[in-house]
Amino acid sequence: MCGYLRGDAVLFDPVLRALPSLFVVRPPASPAAASPTNQRLPELLFTEMLRIYLDESRDAELTGWLAALRDPVVGQALSLLHSDPAHDWTVAELAMAVAASKTVLVNRFHQLLGRPPIRYLTEWRLNLASGLLRTTGFGVGEIGAKVGYNSEEAFSRAFKRELGKAPAHWRVDPGGTDS
Repeated sequence: MCGYLRGDAVLFDPVLRALPSLFVVRPPASPAAASPTNQRLPELLFTEMLRIYLDESRDAELTGWLAALRDPVVGQALSLLHSDPAHDWTVAELAMAVAASKTVLVNRFHQLLGRPPIRYLTEWRLNLASGLLRTTGFGVGEIGAKVGYNSEEAFSRAFKRELGKAPAHWRVDPGGTDS
């Protein structure tokens, strides 16, 4: 099977950037192969192909986010950050949760993702927020709270600093310029 996957879902962005431009997998016979065709089939197929690719790849072949997923420390930390991005995470709490020292956690994040864990969390929160702004009718303050900001003002400042425009302007024109 050959395919092309394109989507506006910001949640896939770190995964898509980390993948090689072409990869080949030969999926074994499985129940997924007999699934009825539905709207989620491309997503399910992509997920299964990615799982097989990760299972078959050697650690040396993986880079960036995919390598981080396979790392025993960073992979666990990413799982925690992604499952509860609104939590008020600290490096110390995250390190304790993954049974690593703060130094090991920060160094592994830098090595694999080029940024410390809290910086990654900030980017992840704002990535989620930008998606919520485009796809929901939630207010700016409500979205900020959903992704871990204690005030609408703090959320708006962080959003504008990272994405170049205020959340309300992003909702109206995510690709354009802030006016």
